[in-house]
Amino acid sequence: MIPYWPQPRFQVCSHTLYAFGVLLTSALIVGSIVFICFARKSGLNPKIAAVMVAIGVPIGLLGSHLWYCAIEDRGALLEFGGIASFGGIFSTLSVLCACVFIAERDFSEKLPRWLDAAFVAFSVTAAMSRLGCFMAHDHPGPLTNSWLGVKFPDGTRYDLALLEFMFWCIVCGINLAFHRSKISKQGGMLWGGVAIVYGLFRLWADANQEYLAVSSSPLVLRLPTILLIALGVGFVIRPWISNLDETKAMPCA
Repeated sequence: MIPYWPQPRFQVCSHTLYAFGVLLTSALIVGSIVFICFARKSGLNPKIAAVMVAIGVPIGLLGSHLWYCAIEDRGALLEFGGIASFGGIFSTLSVLCACVFIAERDFSEKLPRWLDAAFVAFSVTAAMSRLGCFMAHDHPGPLTNSWLGVKFPDGTRYDLALLEFMFWCIVCGINLAFHRSKISKQGGMLWGGVAIVYGLFRLWADANQEYLAVSSSPLVLRLPTILLIALGVGFVIRPWISNLDETKAMPCA
């Protein structure tokens, strides 16, 4: 079992830096660099990628805070003291879609490739930021006797942030393995597959999270997850639907 320890903190002059904040900031920087580099390697315009980063990062942080306030603490609206990942995911995706629509000529062809690049970068960002959540121990799960359990003060529990950190590390490895594969060259397949698997993981994790949300409706809490899975399924089956339409359009001899 994994020992429980207080969140590491560092004193810099008169300021106290916490492990979560340091890792989150580092995750955003590294993820932005990965996104621009992956976009360039995928034949996309790195200048457009840089604009997406400049707009998407602050909008994503704002969206994540607003969603946190909506589901957990409405009184924290004017205090930037909490974030929720799905608010950041969907606000950043909105920025990406808007930028592709404005800057690219062929929106339907380029969007899946941009989404692939974004989710490759997001997997790195998510892994680093969830490591910060694990350091803060702010995602306690159910009681367990598993060797992956963390010895919280009130008993040994799963730390859902640790499990998600491990999940994203696996995703990063898969991204590297399939980067040059035939599947990865079918635009949208990479991000669609990750969206489905991550959505299913979050359905389980959110159902086992030990926190009280403001909203009394479980559907409101699950809606972003369900939407992410639906979008992922749509992009995964998109190539087969296109091939089916092309087959039907072929003249018979």
